[in-house]
Amino acid sequence: MLKFFQKIAKQVNKFNTFINDYKSVGKEVSLPSHAYVNWGMQLIDSGNEKEALEKFELSANMVNSTPDAYVNLGIVCAKKAKFEEAIEFFKKAIRIDDSCAKAWALLGSAYGEVGNIKEAKRAFRISIKYDARSFQTYLNRGIFFAKIGEVQNALDSFKNAYAYNPMEPQSVFLSGVLYSQMKEYNEAIKKFKLVISTSPFHAEALYHLAFCYYQVRNFELSLNYAKKSRSASPTKIENYIIIAESYMAQKDKENCLKTYDEALKAGLISYQLLYSYGIALQAFDMWEEAVEKLKKASELDDTNFSVHYALSLSYLKTDSKEDAYRELKRTLELNPSHTISLYNLGQLYLKDGKYDEAIELYKKAISADAKLTHVYFNIANAYHLKGDMQKAVKYWEKTVEYDKSNTGALLNLANAYSSMGDGALALRKARSAYMTDKKNPDIIMAYGIILLRENSVYDAREKFEEALEIKPDLMVARFALIECLIKTNKPKEAMSELEKYKEEHGSKKEFMMLNLLAYLKIEEMEQNDYLIDQITGICDKILCTCGEDAWVQKVKEEYQKKHDNKDSEG
Repeated sequence: MLKFFQKIAKQVNKFNTFINDYKSVGKEVSLPSHAYVNWGMQLIDSGNEKEALEKFELSANMVNSTPDAYVNLGIVCAKKAKFEEAIEFFKKAIRIDDSCAKAWALLGSAYGEVGNIKEAKRAFRISIKYDARSFQTYLNRGIFFAKIGEVQNALDSFKNAYAYNPMEPQSVFLSGVLYSQMKEYNEAIKKFKLVISTSPFHAEALYHLAFCYYQVRNFELSLNYAKKSRSASPTKIENYIIIAESYMAQKDKENCLKTYDEALKAGLISYQLLYSYGIALQAFDMWEEAVEKLKKASELDDTNFSVHYALSLSYLKTDSKEDAYRELKRTLELNPSHTISLYNLGQLYLKDGKYDEAIELYKKAISADAKLTHVYFNIANAYHLKGDMQKAVKYWEKTVEYDKSNTGALLNLANAYSSMGDGALALRKARSAYMTDKKNPDIIMAYGIILLRENSVYDAREKFEEALEIKPDLMVARFALIECLIKTNKPKEAMSELEKYKEEHGSKKEFMMLNLLAYLKIEEMEQNDYLIDQITGICDKILCTCGEDAWVQKVKEEYQKKHDNKDSEG
C-alpha cells in the first residue's frame, strides 16, 4: 500500500495540487509584494521557474511581505524535493500569518515527505481549523494517511475532500484504491464507478475497475473495462496484461496469446509483460515457448526471483535438469527463503542421489515456513534412501504427528517397524493407514502384506480379497492371496485364483510371471511331475511372448533338468 501511494503522490506531483489551488494568490491585491508574487506565478505558468523564484524572493524580502511569497518559495523547493528547505519557508509564512491555512497544509505535506509524522498531523489539523472546507487539504491529508497506513483516517479525509468538491474525481478514485488494497473489491467498484460517472475516460479508474472485476471473477466485465482503459490509455502495458489474463481465466487461449502479441508488436515491451506472457504459456502447457518469453523477461530484470522460479518450472517440465538446477539456485540467491524453490531443488538432489544436500534444503524449507509439514515426509524418505532407518523413522513419525491421515508415512513406518522386529507397532501403524482410507485397494493390500509378514495369514488373506474386490487386476494382491492360500495348504484354491484371471490376463507378462511364481510356490509343497511340466511350459510361453528374461531362462533350465531326470528315471 505504501509504495502505491508513493506512486500516487508522484502522479499528483506532490505539491502541484496545492499549486493549482493557490496559484491565483494575490492577483487582486495591488501591493508591491503581491505584485511580485503575481509576477512569479505567471512565470511558473510559462515554465520559467528560475525567474519565478527570484520574484518570490524579492517579495519575501520586502518590508510589507505577505505569507504568499514564502508559500510559493516553499512550493518551488518542494517541487525540487528540497523538503527541509520547503519546511523553513512554510514556517516563515506562518510567522507572518499563523492563520494561513494553505501554509499549514503545505507544511503538513512537507513533514510527511521527511517522515515527521507527529508534526505532519499537527499541521494538517491546524490547517483544517482555519479552513475546514479545503478540498486540496483533505486530499493531501488523505494521501499522507494512506502512505503511513492509517487507512480509516485516509478514507475519512477523501470523504471530506469529495464533500467539498464532488466534481473532482481524485478523492473518490483514491478511496477506491484503498478499498482495493484492502481487498474490499465491491466497495472499490462502487468508488471507481462513481469516478467514471463524471469522468468517463478516467483511464486509471477504468483500469482499476477491470482489476477489481477480475478479482471477483467477473471476467466479462473485467474485459469490458480493461478494453475501455486501453482505449483511453493505449500505451499502458497493464491494460494488455489484464485483458490477456481475463481471456486466460476463461480458457480462451487464442485471444489471450493474441493480446500479448499485439502488445509486443506495438513496442510495449517490459519485464512485467514478458513475465505475464510466460506464465500464460505455462498455463496452456506451452512450456518450451514459456522459456523463450521468460528468458527475455529475465534479461530485462535479472534481479526478480519470480522469473527465475518460473523458468525453473518450465525447465523441470521439459526435462532440462541442469537448467532447472541453475534457475532454482538463482531464485534462492535472490530469495533464500523461497520455500517452493528450496523444496524443488531438494527434490532434484534427491533424484540424483545427493541425499545430504536434499535433506539440508528440506530443513531450510521448513525453517522458512513451519506449515510445510509434508516436507518431513521427504526428509524421512531421504534418510531411508541414505540407509539411516532410525532418522527415517523419526521424520515419518513427525509427518504423522502433523498429519495423522498421511497413509504413506504410516505404511512406511509399518514396514520399518516390521523390519526392526517390532511387529505389534508395525501392525498398529498399518491398521491406522487402513482405517484412514478403507476404500483404497493399494492401502488395503499394503496392510495385508504387513499382516502376512507378521504371520497373520488368515487376516492377510481377508485384506487381499477385500483389495481385489475393489480392484480385480491388482496383480500384487493376487499373488499375495495365492501365497496365503499356499501357506494354509490350499494349493487347489491357489490354482483356482489363477484360473479366474487366465482368460482375461493370460497373454500379459505380469500375469504369466504371477502364474510362474504361483506354480513355483506350489511345487515347493507338492513336488509332483505335473507341476514340473507346467513350470517349464510357462517359462517357454514367457520367453516366446515377452523376449529374453534371465531369471525365467534360469528357472526353465533348472526345471528342464528335473524333467530330463524324470524321463531318464522312467
